Amino acid sequence: MIFAMGLTITDAEHELLGQLCRPAWIALGLTNDLWSIDKESKAAKESGETHVCNALWVMMCEQKIDETEAKVRCRQLIKDNVAQYVQTVKEATTRTDPSRDVRIFLEGVQYIISGNLAWTKGAPRYHPTAVYNARQLDWMMNGTPRSWWDMGEMAGVLSRAIRGAASDALRVMRLLFRGIHT
Repeated sequence: MIFAMGLTITDAEHELLGQLCRPAWIALGLTNDLWSIDKESKAAKESGETHVCNALWVMMCEQKIDETEAKVRCRQLIKDNVAQYVQTVKEATTRTDPSRDVRIFLEGVQYIISGNLAWTKGAPRYHPTAVYNARQLDWMMNGTPRSWWDMGEMAGVLSRAIRGAASDALRVMRLLFRGIHT
């Protein structure tokens, strides 16, 4: 994202971003684990594994709870971490001490969170009956259109989207707070 948006982030700012973005990374990892537990459990069973590399499986083992309760707790952890991240972004974007590029990066991560959730809810990876559309299949086989990169439009599109549509990300966050539905 730093490259695509043409951001300049110093080493000290990378360290700061690591701290500020931690709740976002936790929410992303837990979202993946929430949606992948069924697939990963099935794969482990089929291969004779006795464990599943997934946060929900760890919760079930360590807290002696069933999968339904682990999913409830995971959803709550996701909500809590997203709420914390939204607050972090709100505070950082009203201050002047983080650089402009740090503030843009922080806002952009909101799109990663909401985009990850949107993708996960319809991805064939987690939903065997879902299918990729013709454009997705073409891009997977042939890559994205070369003209986008030649003209440098992709970086501009991403940059404008992140800078100009922060309210869209917040709207998706509000939907997330209402619950992640399986």
